[in-house]
Amino acid sequence: MKRKNIDTMREVRLWIGQIVVPAVTVVGSALAIPEVRQAVATKANQWKESVEKKIKRKDSIMQDKIYIHYGHTAFDPNLFNPIRNDQCWVKPRGGLWASPINAKLGWKDWCEAEDFKECIEENSFRFTLTEANIFVIDSVEKLKELPSIVDPIWTPICVLIDFDKCIELGYDAIELNLSADPKLYWELYGWDCDSILVMNPDKIKIETNTQVTTICDKLLQSRQKHVL
Repeated sequence: MKRKNIDTMREVRLWIGQIVVPAVTVVGSALAIPEVRQAVATKANQWKESVEKKIKRKDSIMQDKIYIHYGHTAFDPNLFNPIRNDQCWVKPRGGLWASPINAKLGWKDWCEAEDFKECIEENSFRFTLTEANIFVIDSVEKLKELPSIVDPIWTPICVLIDFDKCIELGYDAIELNLSADPKLYWELYGWDCDSILVMNPDKIKIETNTQVTTICDKLLQSRQKHVL
């Protein structure tokens, strides 16, 4: 063994013997005192309750979050197609797509920027997700936590999420916060904007507090005016 290694090991032993062991002994002795032990336990419980409150508050915010879907005036569960992986594509077949109403770059914003299609309130509906297990992707690192499919062509380019396994893991929806990390645009090329994919239709709760006038409502109002 080299002289340098011997000196290093001696310093480590001295550090453990003179600092670590005495510190542990002092802590152990302090905890032996009932008052100190009770104070430490109280602080630990307070910290635990604080963390639990933050988690519950975050879950509550997610449950109250309102999403908007363009293209239909109402949600019809009979038209909901079950989720299944689409071979060699970043999006699955089935499900319901929407965007948060307060998204920085929602579906409506993307359509206007790309001159893709017109998104109007009259042809949309809003909803929340009750007691849903939502996986939120707000960074490339978070995306890596989801199960993925290895494909020789697509894997070097982007990430193919294994949606079938996501359902098996108990996820009701997957929300992409593209605005939080622009790198996600290429990792999930084709999602395009801040959006959510609802995989479990049972969690959808139609938002009734917000009044949205539909095309049928306008036609009815027009007819009533002519009658009057």
